[in-house]
Parts: sequence; structure tokens; C-alpha cells
Amino acid sequence: MANINAYLEAIMEAVYGEDVRGSIHDAIEIINDVSEVVLVTGTDVTSASSSSTGFYNDSLYFNTDTKELWKCIGTDSWQSQGVLKGDQGDPGTPGTDGTDGVGIESIAKTSSSGLVDTYTITMTDGNTTTFTVTNGADGTDGDDGNGIVSITKTSTSGVVDTYTILYTDGTSSTFTVTNGVDGTNGRGITSITKTSTAGLVDTYTITYSDTTTSTFTVTNGVVGNKWYTGTVVSGKSSTPTVFSGSGITYANAGDLYLNISEGAEYHCDTPGDASTATWVYDFTLAGGGSGATVLSDLQDVSLSSLTQGQFLQYDGAEWENITLDYSDVANTPVVDATITSGSTNAVEAQAIYAALANKQDTLTIDTNPTSGSSNPVSSGGVYSGLSGKQDTLSEGTGIDITSNVVSIDADSTPTSGSGKPVTSGGLYTKFGDYYTKTEMDDELDEFTAAVTQSGTTVTFSGLNPSYGYKLFWDDASASGDLAIPKPININKTIDSGTGLMTLVYTIKGGSSGSSQFKLRILK
Repeated sequence: MANINAYLEAIMEAVYGEDVRGSIHDAIEIINDVSEVVLVTGTDVTSASSSSTGFYNDSLYFNTDTKELWKCIGTDSWQSQGVLKGDQGDPGTPGTDGTDGVGIESIAKTSSSGLVDTYTITMTDGNTTTFTVTNGADGTDGDDGNGIVSITKTSTSGVVDTYTILYTDGTSSTFTVTNGVDGTNGRGITSITKTSTAGLVDTYTITYSDTTTSTFTVTNGVVGNKWYTGTVVSGKSSTPTVFSGSGITYANAGDLYLNISEGAEYHCDTPGDASTATWVYDFTLAGGGSGATVLSDLQDVSLSSLTQGQFLQYDGAEWENITLDYSDVANTPVVDATITSGSTNAVEAQAIYAALANKQDTLTIDTNPTSGSSNPVSSGGVYSGLSGKQDTLSEGTGIDITSNVVSIDADSTPTSGSGKPVTSGGLYTKFGDYYTKTEMDDELDEFTAAVTQSGTTVTFSGLNPSYGYKLFWDDASASGDLAIPKPININKTIDSGTGLMTLVYTIKGGSSGSSQFKLRILK
């Protein structure tokens, strides 16, 4: 007999109706499902973890598809006892049928000895084999189970119901179920009615089952304009006119009508059906009918005495031509009549012109003193111009100033110890026309190099190319062209082996021997 004590305890401990019903259902179901199984055939048990629901331990299950015998060894746990079929025969000679294989024809328990049952397997070829199954020993008989005879609600106290369970042994027990408290009756809606309208806003009243009420509002959208088309509404009148033949059932104010023949557009001024609605001409679409060809043909335009440069102005009813004055323009800026410090306003052009008239134009500055120019001269230009000028003269040796006339007593040649100036001719005679003051300051000691002369060609060799050189003639008794040699050509070459330079001078004048020509090294 199945042990249902756990299910009876669940019934006793349940409080609420749903729990009680569930506990009773589980107890009855386990009593109904538990049964003894010794050997079952079928196809459900296919692996060691197949479901074992409804089987005792050691129950046998023969899978008729796979021919495998399984033994239940626990919950959802099976142990294979082997595949109960013979080995497959050897392949037959090609073309000739092979020997039939051996299958299981039946499995039957053929004997029992104590707890051991012997089963005989009969093969299809008539051979047999046996296997044994050791059954579990019967346990000591337990006490008779205590079944349930009935469960009855025996009393109610408030929201608590008491149930009595009557058992098969004549005993009973009780349990209680606490029901939920009834809620307060709800408030239903009796009716919803629109009770007033203000413009686009409708007010609705909700009446409840307890006679109380509340309201809410709905704002409706504005009715849009509707278009009508046809040829009945016509003309260009600005006076509202009825066109009873339009066939319009009802037109709202603002609805529009297009005359598809003339291209003219109208709007409904007074709402109503075809016999009461009035229509007003608005304009004619381009390309339709005989619309306006000039601005003055438009219904809401009134023009008179047109002049060039005028503007159109809407007076609230129609457009008219006007001559626009600055005072007619709204929100014009504040304009200062004079330039004012700190002001952010605009300034009149005349005030700007007057202010600029007193200002210096952009100056043109000469970089050097220029004859006839009235421009100022830059400081650097003045300095450059004066740097080459004579300082102010004062009377002294060789200088006599009488009545703003300067008389200079100059030496004709440079004279040792003289404080007088020297004439230009005296300097030329002394130094030659190719000597400059810088060159004379830069000359160093006389240098005599290996020199050869051939006619008007003088050659110096063995020179260091890092220095500069100057040719001179050391013959104090010479005169004329020979007094100072005048080179007319100089050829310079450098020896690639020694690195020394050779200078070849071609000079103007006669020849007096190479010993008279010498070089000086320049710094």
C-alpha cells in the first residue's frame, strides 16, 4: 500500500481553499497511480535515464523495438540487461539467400524458486536461453493505511470555514479556510450626457449609480474650409451674392468655390444651403478664364495718380499706392546730427563730412630729401642726406670767412704737418686715379713676388690666393704714362697642384724693367 502520510499532513496544514483542494487532489492521485509492475513491454525505456514513473525497483522493461531488456534500479535510473537477440549471420554467397537470422520469439517466466524467477527466451530458430530475476523480499506488513472517507464543511464563523475529514478507521480531523472579506460595492456609471456647449468646448456630465455626478470637457477642432467646384458661382462682385443653382446642400462661412471655367475663386460669406448661402469673389487663378492682367484689376487694390518710386500700403480693407516718407517708417534708427562721444547711434553723412574736413589727410613721407617736394622727410632720410654734407666751417688755418664768403687756402699736394685742406688735383697727382681712401687705409707692407715682364704684360707668380693684391711702380724718376701703371686687364690662375696663384697684368704704357713693378698685400 502506498504511503500517503505526507499528503495527509499537507491537507491538515492547508489554510486557504485553493491549498486545501490542491492537497486533496495530490493525495488521491498518488493512491491511484502507484501499482506493482513486474515485466512490461513497450518502447518508452530507451536509455539509463528514461522516466521510471509507475515502476518499483527491480521492475523489468523489454523494449520491443531495440530488443533490449532494462531493469529499474532507482528514480529515472535503468540498467541494461543486454540485447536479447542472436548475432547476425555471415553474409551469404552473392546471388544466393543467406541463412535467416535468429530473433526472439517470446520471453516467459518458466519457474520460481524463493525470490528468484527464471525466464526462458525462445528464439525464432527454436533454440532457448534463460535468465534469472531476483525479486525483493516482501517487507513486514505495515499497519493498515488510514484512508479518507469524506471531507465536509461543518461550520462557518465570519470569514473562517471549518472542514472535517472523516477517515476509514472512524477517526476525524478538522482544518479551517479563511475566506477573503467582501469588498465595498463599486460605483457604476448610469449615463454620460453632453449638457452644454461654449464655442468649440462641449461639457459632458457623468451620472453614477449612487446619483452623484461629475463633468469633463471636450474641445472640438475648428471646422475646416471645404472646397466646391462648378461654373454656377461666377462674376467678380465683392458684394455677397446668392447663387441658388449651385446645388450645394450646405456651405459653412469660409468655404471656398472654384469656377473651373473662369478660374475664379470665391469664399462663402453667409452660411446656408444653395438658396441662402452668399459668395464673394476673391481672385482669378493664372491661366484660368479672363483673370486680372494688371495690378489695378484685382478686387482689393485701389490705385490712383501713380508715380515712380511709390509703395503699396494695406489700409485694412484694400491696397493703395502711397509716396513713402521717412516719417512713415516705423522703428527707424536714431541718427545723430553731430558726432557725439559715447553714442551708439548712426551719424548723418554731412556731420561725418564736416568732422573729416578738419582732419589731416594721409601723409606722404619722402624717404630722402627730394627737390621740389612739399612732403615731410623721414628722420632716417634727413640723417642720410646730412651725413655727406660739410659740417659748419669756422675760421682757422687756411679758412677765411668774410661777409659770408668762405675763402680756402688749400695745399696743392699732401704736405706733412699741414692743417690745410688738399686740392683734388694734388690728391690725384699723389695717389693716382685708381686709388681710393679705403684702399690706401687697407694697404699693408710692400710685397715683392717673382715677377717677369714681356712688353706690356707683367706676371707675378707664387701668390697666396687668400689675400688681395694691388700693383704699383717703384720708379720715382718716371714721368708721363709710366709714372703710375694703369692695368687694363688682369688674368688670375691657380695651380691645382701647389694651390698658388699667378696674376698676369696687361698695362698701359712703356716698359722699364720688371724690377720697377711690385705688389702690395691688401687686408
